[in-house]
Order: sequence, then C-alpha cells, then structure tokens
Amino acid sequence: MEILFRLLVFAGSAWVSNKYADGYWVVGPVFGMAVVSYSMKSLNDLNIFRHAAFLVVSTLIYALVYRISRLQWGNDTDLFNYFIGSFPAAIVTGSVLMSAAHAIFFNKSKEAMVRGIVALVVSFYFLTFLMYFNEKSHLGLQLQWITLMIAVWQGMYLYIFFSKSKA
Repeated sequence: MEILFRLLVFAGSAWVSNKYADGYWVVGPVFGMAVVSYSMKSLNDLNIFRHAAFLVVSTLIYALVYRISRLQWGNDTDLFNYFIGSFPAAIVTGSVLMSAAHAIFFNKSKEAMVRGIVALVVSFYFLTFLMYFNEKSHLGLQLQWITLMIAVWQGMYLYIFFSKSKA
C-alpha cells in the first residue's frame, strides 16, 4: 500500500508541476508536500515547524529556479542554450539547493546530499543531451521533453532521498 501511495503522490506532483511549471507558487509547495508525505510513515511523524519550513524553502527555491530560467543571457548558440544557458543554470541551482535543504531539514548525511546533487544534475544533462541529439540528428522523437525532465528530476529526487537502500 505504501508503494502505491508513493507512486500516486509522485504522479500527482509530476502532473501538477508540468501543468503549472510557470506557477512557482504552485510547484514549490506541491513538490514540497510530496517530499513531506514521503518523509512521514504516519501522522505521528508530522513535525509542523520542520515540514512547514521545508514547504516555504521548497517554494522559494522553485521561485528562484523559475526566475533564473527566465533570464535571457544573450547567447544565441544552441549549444550554449542547451547546456550552459539560464535554464540549465536554474536546474543545477535547484538541484543543489533542494538537496542541501533536504539534508538540513530531514537530517540526511552530506554524502546523501552530494549523491542527490550529482544524480539530479547528471540525469538532467543526460536528458538534455538526448533532446539536443534528437533535434540535431533529426531523429524525430516526438517527446514532451520538459514533461520528461520534470518527472525524471522529481522521481530521482524522491528515490535518492527515500529509497530504503539509500537512507
């Protein structure tokens, strides 16, 4: 039952995050609530201060990520925009800040934090490379890349910090 609950929470969070990706006052708290729900085994585990603070931090981090991603850094080369531009910088920033916040609020080790940062950044750049290769080689894969990136990022985050083997 716990696995089904977690899958539903993940699917709901990814769906809302995709639908309202430009609504930083939506995505931040929704993903924050997903993280909080993963952290609790029962209502007795609810820590109002810690969980509310994490929701606020999650919201502020996503607002920052959204703001950075909307910057226009003035470089028109595809390679720059795909791999170094404001959107990749926003994802890397969010990956670092969310992993650090998780380590602080949920008492995870520095190793778990670093593992989270690396996994999130590597998975983002892997998908970015696939998207770039698809476009430049004219493979014609008709994927909703942003939807895939959101789902993979959130899934990786939840797996890294909540899988039994990684605790």
